[in-house]
Amino acid sequence: MTLRNQAPISNYQRARDIHWVIDARQTIVINQKSGAVFCLTGIEAAIWSWLTLSYPYQTMLELISGMEQTEAAPLLHKTVQKWRALGLLEKKER
Repeated sequence: MTLRNQAPISNYQRARDIHWVIDARQTIVINQKSGAVFCLTGIEAAIWSWLTLSYPYQTMLELISGMEQTEAAPLLHKTVQKWRALGLLEKKER
């Protein structure tokens, strides 16, 4: 399932210059090239982990549904689009 006019989640990967570390309460994502630092907590930290571990789309939806009181697909797509705009994710090269 994909939202209209959006590529499937599996088409994205972390951007080349992005590195991260998982702390006890957050995931710290660093753009090595620009020096930008992003602190992800809660559901965003969980989604980052699942994406970087290549969890299947349906599994991510099920996990989000278990954690949040909102529709999983729109939340997942909104998060991925936000990270694309920030340069954290990029489309996979085929």
